[in-house]
Amino acid sequence: AGVVAPEHCGDHPQQSCKLGRWEDWSACTATCGGGQMHRSRQILSPAANDGPLCHDALEETVPCNTKSCNSSCIDCLWGAWEEWGACQKCGSQRFRHRSIEQLPNSCGEQCNPGAASETSSCHSDCEEELACAWSEWTDVGHCSAACGLGTRHRERTLRWVAADTVDDAEGVES
Repeated sequence: AGVVAPEHCGDHPQQSCKLGRWEDWSACTATCGGGQMHRSRQILSPAANDGPLCHDALEETVPCNTKSCNSSCIDCLWGAWEEWGACQKCGSQRFRHRSIEQLPNSCGEQCNPGAASETSSCHSDCEEELACAWSEWTDVGHCSAACGLGTRHRERTLRWVAADTVDDAEGVES
């Protein structure tokens, strides 16, 4: 048989959980190469009478002295840029690339993957420029007569060709 509270005794007020202040950080467990520091705090008073519970951490651990124990850090080193590629037809863009010449060590500056290629604008035509040009002459045909006067025949034609294949001086496709 439990004790029953008298009827008009009043309700007990809710009490929230109360946390103490953080202690100072501990010393780092290593002087280089990566160690840890730790700190903690206590619950000053727990929640009571359905008050809000403590949900915040009572302990924290963080990394410290993460720099390599090696005497020097080696950064990423990029190689020279390759030549620019051809202009994309209808794209008006060209690209060039470079490779990593030296990988970094654990404390060096890491290689940014986006730094391996570059894009540049350039001029490109979506349609091939055409020109009207004479073809080469055909071989001279056989003589029309076995003896006496006769004729021999050769010909050439006009046609559309890529403008960059035309010899401007003669208007003939090269």
